[in-house]
Amino acid sequence: MSDIARAFDEPAEIGLAPLAEIVKSAERAVLLERIAAEMEEELTKVRKELNDLKFVRIPDAMAEAGLTSFALKDGSKVKVEDFVQGSLPKDPLQRALAVSVLESHDGAALIRNQVVVPFEKKDHNRAIHLARELEDRGLTVNVTHDVHAQTLQAFVREKLRAGEQLPWESLGIFVGRRAKITPAS
Repeated sequence: MSDIARAFDEPAEIGLAPLAEIVKSAERAVLLERIAAEMEEELTKVRKELNDLKFVRIPDAMAEAGLTSFALKDGSKVKVEDFVQGSLPKDPLQRALAVSVLESHDGAALIRNQVVVPFEKKDHNRAIHLARELEDRGLTVNVTHDVHAQTLQAFVREKLRAGEQLPWESLGIFVGRRAKITPAS
């Protein structure tokens, strides 16, 4: 019988000192797991409040006051700037709509096309010859479209600068303003 099987079938004859160390270590691990979970929960709350300040409250207040930047007494700087973030939707129908929006707004050159054909391991040689034989072999081909997230964001920023409005939600893009905070050194 293996040592592993014996460990589950037969009670081990171990002394109290090793067992006490195991219990002590396990109790410490349980405590640290609880502390880590509480800290992660607190961090989530802090990040949510920080995002509310950076993306809503500070930009709105600064717009109302007619400011774009200012410095705090400690030398920290606050600047409100345009912000673009996102990527094409994952849902195939929404993704197709986003690609259509790009094509109709002079963004077709951004689109990368991919042709994906799944092969089993035993079909390695067929995959190598695919470029010449794809349609003749009657293989099922899945064509997808993609735009790199940073390329898409740059495209949207360019359209914003030109004053053009796009259906941002269709592109999976969030457009807004944010407060960029640079703490004092």
